[in-house]
Amino acid sequence: MSDKTPIESAIEENAQGVADTTNAAGERVKLHSLTEQIAADEYLARKAAARSGRLPIRFVKIRPPGAV
Repeated sequence: MSDKTPIESAIEENAQGVADTTNAAGERVKLHSLTEQIAADEYLARKAAARSGRLPIRFVKIRPPGAV
């Protein structure tokens, strides 16, 4: 089982395929560039992280051993 998201799978599939092609109806089809797809994935990951409600940094008080 893969732990990739559907977006990551689509980006990987698009990276292995052609950038533009012609479909059965004769229309030219062009994919978004790989850099645009990666930027969109990063944006969605940041958006999900911001929505998670957890702080990205934990603040803890460090006490050396033997300290009172």
